[in-house]
Amino acid sequence: MKKMSKTKKESLIAILVLFTLFLTSVQFGRFFLKEQAVTMETSFLEDKMNLFLHGFPAEYVLKEKTITQNQKVLLSNTFDFTNERFSFLDMSGKVIYDSAGEKRGSTRENKEEIQSILRGSSLGVSIRQSEQMGQSLIYFAKVLYNAGNPIGIVRIAEPTSSFENSFTPFFNALTLLLTVLFSLMTFFILRLIKQKNDPLEVVLPLMKTAIQKDGHVHFLDSPSKPYQELIDAVNIINRRYNKKTRLLETTDEQLKMFFKDLPMGICFVDYDDQISLFNPAFESLIRINKEETLFSKFFLEFELIHLMQQAKSSRRSIHKEVLLSTSQKQVDVNIHFLEVSETNVQFIFSIFDLTEFRRLEKQQRDFVGNVSHELKTPVTSLIGFTETLLDGAMEDKEILKQFLEIMQKDALRLEHLISEILELSRDHTNSALELSQIEVLKAFVELKNTYHKLISQKNLEVQILGTPEIHYIANQNIFFSILKNLFENAVHYSKENGKITIYLEEDVESFIFYIEDNGIGLSVTDRERIFERFYRADKTRNRNTGGTGLGLSIVKNNVDLLHGSIVVTSQLGVGTRFTVRLPKTS
Repeated sequence: MKKMSKTKKESLIAILVLFTLFLTSVQFGRFFLKEQAVTMETSFLEDKMNLFLHGFPAEYVLKEKTITQNQKVLLSNTFDFTNERFSFLDMSGKVIYDSAGEKRGSTRENKEEIQSILRGSSLGVSIRQSEQMGQSLIYFAKVLYNAGNPIGIVRIAEPTSSFENSFTPFFNALTLLLTVLFSLMTFFILRLIKQKNDPLEVVLPLMKTAIQKDGHVHFLDSPSKPYQELIDAVNIINRRYNKKTRLLETTDEQLKMFFKDLPMGICFVDYDDQISLFNPAFESLIRINKEETLFSKFFLEFELIHLMQQAKSSRRSIHKEVLLSTSQKQVDVNIHFLEVSETNVQFIFSIFDLTEFRRLEKQQRDFVGNVSHELKTPVTSLIGFTETLLDGAMEDKEILKQFLEIMQKDALRLEHLISEILELSRDHTNSALELSQIEVLKAFVELKNTYHKLISQKNLEVQILGTPEIHYIANQNIFFSILKNLFENAVHYSKENGKITIYLEEDVESFIFYIEDNGIGLSVTDRERIFERFYRADKTRNRNTGGTGLGLSIVKNNVDLLHGSIVVTSQLGVGTRFTVRLPKTS
């Protein structure tokens, strides 16, 4: 299919636009003339009504809501009821009298002219088809007042043909005028298009072909000799251009891929403070306003704007670690000053997120500090009691026995602490776990028997509810570690004469259980930090029970290993519930 020339395409568009404007102008002219005719007809109906009401007792009809036979005769003598319509209505829109035979008491409140009055206007106008008279009528309604108070509505209607015929000659004349005007405009516009495109119709297709062929096409001749030298020059330029373009495109694609995948945020700022480029990592690290290109409005971090102003005023690179106020991220900021020439200067922002590194550093420091503190306590105790015994206290058998029992307790606590630290440091993620089928109810019963002595001492009631016949496949050591630490936690933190409830259930995909106690409960702050290593909600109670503060951290770690989830709900002074959901495919 032959491609349409530029002249034909532009001419067709111009004709369509002009034709659309022509139709719009005709319709607008028709609308304007009709509106003028309606306004004039409305004014005529209002004058006609006022003239009639001057000698007619309309107030009597509206007040008494009735009309006498003599009054009806007077109306029929005044109006031509074959083409005109006259009505009296009360202020709610109900008919008192209608010349077209509308039943007394029927409502006309849904008619447009009546709705205008009900909304507060004193006049109402509408045009519609009358079902009773079988023709289009213009309705004019007016409120009558007595001593300033509205007493009713008077409505008059006439056929629209009475005024539509009056503006038809004007509309025909306007249409003729617009036709002549737009014909002249079309002629002159098409002529201008032809004059503009004639030279390009010869040269432009050949130039486009050369560009599309990447400069490898050779023209032996051209349709017109005067353009041959131009075509040859285009071919030479095109070949050189495409060679450089291919090289630039390859380099550009490589840089874009590298720039896009960089983990650090990069942003280029020109010397006129305009943002020229930034990568996705930059957008994810800091809050920006992408709608702006001026750096002072683009950045939503005051500290970065301040650093940029420093770099610009000093014309040197700046490096600083910054805490972002909006996201609370710790970032490493480098602003590199790049002077291409005296008039071409750029600043390159590079931002690297240090939040996780700083968090891990703090976590490492806290862990080392906590471990040192937890190890120091029993070791100091052992050294102290040993020195006391060596100084002669071991001669007293009663003191010797008392000291040895304390030393044994501290040694066992030290062994427990080391075991839990080793448990946390053990990496199960890259090793195959030995799986076995576990009878869950039996596991909880054994656990209950293990802590029988402590349960009896505190007079605790332990209930195991829910589905009894549950078998779960998992690594036995990991699974029992979860149960043991949660149950031990409930026993230690329960009040005397308290109650511990264990509930078991399963669905198609998961095994769910919760362990609930009515012990001391947790505050909001404790609930947020309860799974942190060495964190204790009640430090005194934990030390008295021999706890290390690592139990719930081990639980969280093991639940994650089984791809499950754990949720804690608690109220201070009421109790705590730990709910564990483990997938059956773990």
